[in-house]
Amino acid sequence: MSAPSISEVKRIRHKLNLTQSQMAQLLGITLRAYQKREEVMKTRKTEFEMLQLLAGEHELYVVCSKDPSKSPIEGWVMDDSTHEELRAIRESLGLTIAQMAELTGYARSGWNTKELPDQGTTVRPGEYNYLMLLANKHPNLY
Repeated sequence: MSAPSISEVKRIRHKLNLTQSQMAQLLGITLRAYQKREEVMKTRKTEFEMLQLLAGEHELYVVCSKDPSKSPIEGWVMDDSTHEELRAIRESLGLTIAQMAELTGYARSGWNTKELPDQGTTVRPGEYNYLMLLANKHPNLY
């Protein structure tokens, strides 16, 4: 999948009937950072794939809430990921650090720091939700 265009991110936001503030919250970024994504910069690959899932547009997957009375957005996990959880997700997917970095669009060294204790780095909620879904470990979505 190629990098998403700025207009695709904005189009999905409109399709989901969300404000820029709500999209920023879903992705775990500031409103200004999200506004920049609609103006000049690209959205991370895993974040965009999660947005595609929420909009029902992903080419390989469909996401559903485990509670049929709720939408997938209501099942969103906003908790921060830990290095242990990220390592467990990668290992459950059977991926090396290099493969996980490629999947997520990070440099190998960038992903590696996410799995090291006391580094203080993590992935954003959009990425975390997507990775939990890929590993079949999401508490609210499948």
